[in-house]
Amino acid sequence: MNNTEDYIKATFEQYNSSVYSWAQTASEYAKWVSWGFGADYLLGVVLPNSIDERKPKNISEAHLLFELAIQPIVTNHYFTTGRRFNRSWEENEAATEIVRRNIQGFIFDDESEERIQLYGDFHKQFHQSLQRLFSGDQDPMSLLYCEFLEHRWLECCSGEQIIDWSKISFPCWSYEEVKAARCSNYNEMMEDLLNPYNTVAFYRAINQSFMFSNLLFKIAYDSMENASKDSWYGIILSSLAKAVDEFSNLPYWNSQ
Repeated sequence: MNNTEDYIKATFEQYNSSVYSWAQTASEYAKWVSWGFGADYLLGVVLPNSIDERKPKNISEAHLLFELAIQPIVTNHYFTTGRRFNRSWEENEAATEIVRRNIQGFIFDDESEERIQLYGDFHKQFHQSLQRLFSGDQDPMSLLYCEFLEHRWLECCSGEQIIDWSKISFPCWSYEEVKAARCSNYNEMMEDLLNPYNTVAFYRAINQSFMFSNLLFKIAYDSMENASKDSWYGIILSSLAKAVDEFSNLPYWNSQ
């Protein structure tokens, strides 16, 4: 492997293989695989628009990016199901922490308490943002959340810390608080590497990724409810083709 596409492909294959090996039910498999395809969608939209410094240079960086890209997909899933089944924040947070630990520890064999905490904080930020949006409020937190993901994206690919995340109280409402958490190399790194892909476009890509993930899950779940495990992967592939076709015809997608 010697290029970005190879690293992402290998990471995605490792994720899917691991999920298949331990999934006990069709519902669980469909859920996790749809999350993976949502993350892969986000990476597929962002990486071609990125300069080389924002692309993974090895498999470890690809793992970090995939782990980051799947975070908003998982948060959106548990926010949506939490509203549907009236689950508490504590139940929601406990479920997403289990997901983070499974992704880091079981799938990629690289569990980090620091990243568990960081993506738990990102979950708080995005969950609060979704809550405000569904309440009809103006939401400055959404773009701030996207900036957090952009900053972390660069950290994953550069190996350098540009934000001292411990200085930010999540959920965060203040750009001043974020500015105060910038590391000494922030200005140089951000000026050179983050401008090519603006925050609004990134926000749009995140929304599209979990829309696609949700659509794939619905199609796959309806198709594989009573199927045997040895047929799951084939059903996912046929469901994927249907999801791609339906997604490309959605008004929201065509308006972008």
